[in-house]
Amino acid sequence: FDSSNTSNSYDGDCFLIKEDNIDELELEINDTIKIVFSSNKLIVKLNQNGYGRKERSYDIDIKNVHIFNDVSITEFYINNGEYVFTTRSFSNNRGFKANKEVKYKVFKEKLWKELFQ
Repeated sequence: FDSSNTSNSYDGDCFLIKEDNIDELELEINDTIKIVFSSNKLIVKLNQNGYGRKERSYDIDIKNVHIFNDVSITEFYINNGEYVFTTRSFSNNRGFKANKEVKYKVFKEKLWKELFQ
């Protein structure tokens, strides 16, 4: 995995963020979804892709998170899959912004093909 603390656009089919240090982490994905991890709470702001669902929050003791994003879907795997959330998102801006360094990997081909070879 690569590490970055800046805005990242990517050239590939999808990306995966894998992070254990989630205290006060804020991510914006494809300019459509904002995720805030703070004080045992997950807040998901859906912006224009929420279709009436602007914000959702969950009280969860978060230890780690994996975030998978491709062209139209974002999935959150919290605490090694103990909690899983999925949402659709559509944007011409592909990438993410983080308020601190995160570990990520861009996949040039289909994710499952690369992960399970």
